[in-house]
Amino acid sequence: MNRIIALLLFVSLSSTAWGYQEMYLSFYSETVRIEYEQELSETPLPVVEERALRQFFLLATSQPPSTLSYSLLKARRTLRLNDWLYYELMQKALEELLPGDNQNAKELWSWVLLSQAGYDTHLAYLEDRVYLYVYTQDEVFDAPLIEDNGRNYINLTDIKAGRPKQRPLYLLNPPHEVKGHAFSFQLQELPLLRSEIEEQQLRFRYKSDTYELTVPVDRTIARYMASFPILKESYYLKTPLSDTLARTLYPYLSAQIAGKNEWQAVEFLAAFTRSAFQYKEDKAHFGCSKPMVPEELFLYPYSDCEDRVALFFNLVHELLGLPMLLIAYPDHLTIAVALPQKKGSYIRHKGRNYYFCDPTGPPDSHEIGGVLMKYKNTAYKILKSYE
Repeated sequence: MNRIIALLLFVSLSSTAWGYQEMYLSFYSETVRIEYEQELSETPLPVVEERALRQFFLLATSQPPSTLSYSLLKARRTLRLNDWLYYELMQKALEELLPGDNQNAKELWSWVLLSQAGYDTHLAYLEDRVYLYVYTQDEVFDAPLIEDNGRNYINLTDIKAGRPKQRPLYLLNPPHEVKGHAFSFQLQELPLLRSEIEEQQLRFRYKSDTYELTVPVDRTIARYMASFPILKESYYLKTPLSDTLARTLYPYLSAQIAGKNEWQAVEFLAAFTRSAFQYKEDKAHFGCSKPMVPEELFLYPYSDCEDRVALFFNLVHELLGLPMLLIAYPDHLTIAVALPQKKGSYIRHKGRNYYFCDPTGPPDSHEIGGVLMKYKNTAYKILKSYE
């Protein structure tokens, strides 16, 4: 499955009274006005060698940040974009301002713009191509990394290339003081992009009862999440539901668990994640790995264990506020919840008893507190604890 969504780009260029120009970018569900100065597209590109590349950067950054830089940062604040979505918006602007297939021009100006925005960047080169790297503390899969002075830099140029080939690149000695901050891919709050609402009907079982409800979900979330690289499993847990879905789902589930003790409430939430969604592994459905943030479970016909964990974590955290452990088997991800009731076996961790509450199975069941049969004799690892 192609993980990169083609973004429709509608551009309108016009001169303004202030000497700059403007364009309108269609960015997912929004139209974004971006101002810029024509000089950017008229600046000669350097040859790909160390001295010329350093001189280009120093000249480009010797003046205050450009109108384009200010405009992109303003759009970022207005739309509440995280670093990755901000970078995507930057790429859309540069694709319009620097038409054609000269990838070096786009990488060089991305280098300048990210540096002006305060990120710690590096440039590498090989033969006649340049490659943009940015310092990150995140764990990102299938993207080349370099290490310099104890910091990991990720290759933004090749990050969308699936499994890009590692090349012996020449790392440009930084023409500027290395003091920028890290670039993050994590999405701990949703951007303010216009919602595309659709309704989904859910049906699930708890004990002998069947429940049905209809919830509104935001299709825009699935659109921009499809552009993200694959991240560490725990990063998906902290992405919230849209306000639209939360205003419907949380009150409904809260009403159903009212009057139940913690064990029974967690049973109900486990029954929900196990039976309200159809299971299929990513490779069978998408043809590749496709981790989901919680809302995406409502937007795709199938989900797997990693996806169920993200939603279950969200529900337990928001509705019950109980401590949890993220647990990994060699081929399975699950959750253990700290519960005051003492039943069966548990994991003792930092003074609390944690019980396995698998959000995936067994299907159509509600029992918690035990390990799935196929993993009873398999070693597991605690990936992260949430107190």
